[in-house]
Amino acid sequence: MRRTPLAENASFYVNVISSYAQLSNPQLILGGTGVLAIDDLENQQVLETAVAGKADLLITANFQDFLNKDVKTIIPNKHAIYDFPHHNIHIVHPHLAINWLKKGTIPPIS
Repeated sequence: MRRTPLAENASFYVNVISSYAQLSNPQLILGGTGVLAIDDLENQQVLETAVAGKADLLITANFQDFLNKDVKTIIPNKHAIYDFPHHNIHIVHPHLAINWLKKGTIPPIS
């Protein structure tokens, strides 16, 4: 049986977020809202969070779960681009992302 009441957990997380906000240049994105057309709710929120944070890359070995009609496949099972009205994001398999990061270059989204 859990001894910590939910209110104590909430207070803990509020304190963590508050402490983080006091850093000199904090950047924090708290989850997606579940509005993108992806079958898996967890992956939907991951993608929405990446877009909300204006990430350049979403690195995942779970590549297939992020594909839908709005995704342009560049390299099957390794690289795709998700096209949003105000931001595009690379969806990349970890092996390919590691190569990009080692070279210090991320391909432009055209």
